[in-house]
Amino acid sequence: MNEGYAHNVMYDFCCVSCGYSVRGVAIDQLCPECGTPVQASLGAGKSASGPAIAGMVLGIISVVGCIFYGVPSLICGPLAIYFSSVGKKQVREGSAARSSGGMATAGFVTGIVGTCIGVLVLAFFLLAILGVIAGSRGGGLGP
Repeated sequence: MNEGYAHNVMYDFCCVSCGYSVRGVAIDQLCPECGTPVQASLGAGKSASGPAIAGMVLGIISVVGCIFYGVPSLICGPLAIYFSSVGKKQVREGSAARSSGGMATAGFVTGIVGTCIGVLVLAFFLLAILGVIAGSRGGGLGP
């Protein structure tokens, strides 16, 4: 790799001092607006997004929770989708570390999958219960 080659910022990051978009600016340069080092705006020292972590954990719980008649999935799944969306927004705005983006995506996907599985499992159990009730009332074909 060439020593003199400077990498440019390829994502939309805002300067931590003034909010100016540093996209396209070389990493080793200063913000054109206020003079803050661009490197400081790229997530150095930024913590992981709490909502992204919460979304990922809730998404996993929603997928696993379908074994409990789908009820935990119907609670945790939508919450995972919400928190993951908030986490993705924080990453886009630059207020959370970029590494949180993967956790937010995982939470979003598992939240959707968990919610869908939860709906199907709960519907199956409700239909099974209704079938048993209808069968016990003489709805069957027996003598």
